[in-house]
Amino acid sequence: MLDDLPLVEKKVIETIADTLDIDKSKITLESKLTEDLGIDSIKAIEVIFAIEGVFQMRFNDEDIRKIKRVGEIIDYITKK
Repeated sequence: MLDDLPLVEKKVIETIADTLDIDKSKITLESKLTEDLGIDSIKAIEVIFAIEGVFQMRFNDEDIRKIKRVGEIIDYITKK
């Protein structure tokens, strides 16, 4: 599953959209989490927990702080 990048992209975007209750079409790989999607620290935790649940994985706390765009979440998942 993780090697199928289009599926990973789709799942990440769907998870973010569902968690934030926004339209999937507003989310791109280049979307900035805070500036474009309005994710604050509380919402960031909700999004990460949701993604961890979907992909059955855990993000490293240090790595989470470095993630700024949706595409970086996908990169992180596919490299794990």
